[in-house]
Amino acid sequence: MTRFATYASTMIAAAFLAVPAAHAAQSTASAAFSNVQFSVVDLTPNDGHAAGYAFSPRTSEFEARITNGWYSDGMSSAPYFPVPVNVSATYRDDFASASSNGQLGSLAASVDTSSPYRGEYDAAWASGQQFVHVLIKAHTAFAVSGEVDAAVWASAYDDPRLAANASVFAGLGRLSDGQSLSRELSLETGLSSSYSDTFSFYLQNNNDYDIETTMYFTVQASTKGSVSPIPEPATYLMIGAGLLLVAGSRHIHRNKR
Repeated sequence: MTRFATYASTMIAAAFLAVPAAHAAQSTASAAFSNVQFSVVDLTPNDGHAAGYAFSPRTSEFEARITNGWYSDGMSSAPYFPVPVNVSATYRDDFASASSNGQLGSLAASVDTSSPYRGEYDAAWASGQQFVHVLIKAHTAFAVSGEVDAAVWASAYDDPRLAANASVFAGLGRLSDGQSLSRELSLETGLSSSYSDTFSFYLQNNNDYDIETTMYFTVQASTKGSVSPIPEPATYLMIGAGLLLVAGSRHIHRNKR
């Protein structure tokens, strides 16, 4: 009996050593606007009318969500006033966040999926967006400028289930004649990508009356990834076959006595 137990233990240990250790298939994504500033230039400084601009109440939406198999965690916020916002979602080691410091245009979104307990369809999502109408006074040049950053990354080169995406959008003016920034990053297996730059939009109102235009900012970040933390069915079959071989060998050896 002792010899059989030794053979069986050896076969089981060998089979499990052949199974790759579970690993966290990590992927991350982030996108952000920062240092957003607004300024005006008086196009006719001697006409007695001051240059200027005014914002309407902003429309804001922030969302952060984690989906892990049947489990889901998320938060959302749509503040009407210019207040700081920070919404987040977590599950084990997975994390998603969307935030603003309260200043118009200063948005950030980031996600990190690194939990070793994920399934094939698990994902993280974070987004923030703001929209506002801008009243530009007569004979005023209005400018908006800032910095933008986005990045995607994954830890494994040979796992096709990994994915990460990040995007930033901004615009000033009407769609027909406005100025806009659009940047999207996507991750191919095992690659990383990043983008960092400054932007500036400039709109002149040379009319003798005020005009209205629109401005928007959007950031998005998302990832998905998976891992197989348990042995595949073929591994269990190999273990079973090994035990049968050991048992059969023991039975034959006993009959020869």
